[in-house]
Amino acid sequence: MSEKRGKEPFDLTQYAERGLRDGFATFNLRVRIVVSPDGPMWSTHEFETPEDATLAEGVASQGTRQVAHALLTEALRRELYLCALAEMTKDIDFLQVFADGDEEKKKRVAISLATSARKSLMGTTGKIGVGYAFEILEMLVEQTTAFPSVDDLSGE
Repeated sequence: MSEKRGKEPFDLTQYAERGLRDGFATFNLRVRIVVSPDGPMWSTHEFETPEDATLAEGVASQGTRQVAHALLTEALRRELYLCALAEMTKDIDFLQVFADGDEEKKKRVAISLATSARKSLMGTTGKIGVGYAFEILEMLVEQTTAFPSVDDLSGE
């Protein structure tokens, strides 16, 4: 695969089952999405099983960075899909232009689509980011105060 498309393709099917194989850890997340009748939505995620949590704990940063990156990657893929569908409704030849284009034309179409997805995701992040930052900070404060400090354990 060429440089413009990223790394060589990786066959994820060989790592479809939860567990360790050839040094690779495979663990699963469950994403819960709740959509209200008038549109707003909420989501949460968690490890699918205790075994998944244990597998994640065995990788760097206990899987925290990997989970964040995986969810971001999937969000980007979904947003690119939505942007492509939107382009297809505006321009009936959108896919054909890409399919028939030379490498330079395909690159321009892909860059344009990626730019649209980035703008959409950044706009959403700007709208909801501060609220979720409060949520995370409050959660961390609660977790931190739930455990006694080392000084409290000394009995002094």
